[in-house]
Amino acid sequence: MLLKSYNHYMKPELMSIEEFAEICADVLDVDIPDIVVSDEKMKDESPTTIGYMEYDKGNITIYVRSKLNYKENIYELVAHELRHIWQMENLDDFEDLYETHIKSTEIGVDNYNEQFLEIDANAFMILAFKYLLNMSNNQPMFNTPALLKRVKELEESMGLDFL
Repeated sequence: MLLKSYNHYMKPELMSIEEFAEICADVLDVDIPDIVVSDEKMKDESPTTIGYMEYDKGNITIYVRSKLNYKENIYELVAHELRHIWQMENLDDFEDLYETHIKSTEIGVDNYNEQFLEIDANAFMILAFKYLLNMSNNQPMFNTPALLKRVKELEESMGLDFL
């Protein structure tokens, strides 16, 4: 699995990326897909996109850039994309939401992050950072009213399942 190759980036006090992924997947009751470094797959994505999930004929792959902006990007990506897998498997209206989902290259990063699927995945990522890494993510894009509302909703509905 690719995740092991990212451990050298991490702060010593952080849990390993493998352990983080396993706990997130366990909390969400999803499998960890293949994770592949591919700058070629990322070439048409927004420069702010660190990775994305691709679903093809029942196979799920997460693609990630080879160079990350900062060390915790891989943790963000894993939690976020695992939540997208959860959405696929659990939301009754996932197909409708996905059909109306617009890429950031078409509508800009701010508008992209205001779509429900992204709000939900980012909210899960924020909770994973809070409960598993004892960290907060203070990037401006993670402080919108809709996202903060969803964080509170998830936190209340999930309880302290992260612990």
